[in-house]
Amino acid sequence: MGVLRGLLQEAAAILLPTNCAGCGLENRRVCVDCLESVSAVGQSVNGLERLLPSGEPVTSAFEYSGRAAALLVAFKQQGTSRLARTFRPALEATIASAIQFSGSLGEPRIELVAVPSTSASDRKRGFNPVKTLLEAACLRYSEVLSSSIRESQKQLGVQDRLANLRNSMRARFDLTDRTFLLVDDIVTTGASLTEAARAIHSAGGRVVACATLASTLKKKSHDSNFA
Repeated sequence: MGVLRGLLQEAAAILLPTNCAGCGLENRRVCVDCLESVSAVGQSVNGLERLLPSGEPVTSAFEYSGRAAALLVAFKQQGTSRLARTFRPALEATIASAIQFSGSLGEPRIELVAVPSTSASDRKRGFNPVKTLLEAACLRYSEVLSSSIRESQKQLGVQDRLANLRNSMRARFDLTDRTFLLVDDIVTTGASLTEAARAIHSAGGRVVACATLASTLKKKSHDSNFA
């Protein structure tokens, strides 16, 4: 069903007049200026680095504002591969930066893991945003986590987000001697990444870093964190 929905959306984008998802420019699916704004942040990930309470570094490609944020919102609503491909340079850059920032460049095998959303959320959308982004960037990922998140995080504060997510994720199997990098689309409080890291640690795995496209936190010094 999700595949059919994606094909229909792609066909509609080609056949019907539309406005740019980033700035609203008429009759442009994604205008040149918006493409360049996303590509530019993908070329230099700088100053959007945090630490989870458990110590893992989190690197984001851009601040969640402006044209790039508008394009990301449009992607999460539509799920088209066309919009997903727009973020390929930024996603590749933030993953590379996360590995470098964590000091893990020499690691022989780091597996990418999409931070899970609930099955109900995926069914409602018709797709999984993070997995779609990774697939559009031709990046392989391991499906080692499942989620039973209780309610939407959108309207919750920091402590409520943490409580809502606590023990909501689990590893599907033993992860001993495996090393992972967590990938998500947007980081706000770090609650989802914290819970995903906990689930991997509980199964014997190791998390070296986290990479997200966007951060709702403004640029700060490299030693800042979510605590």
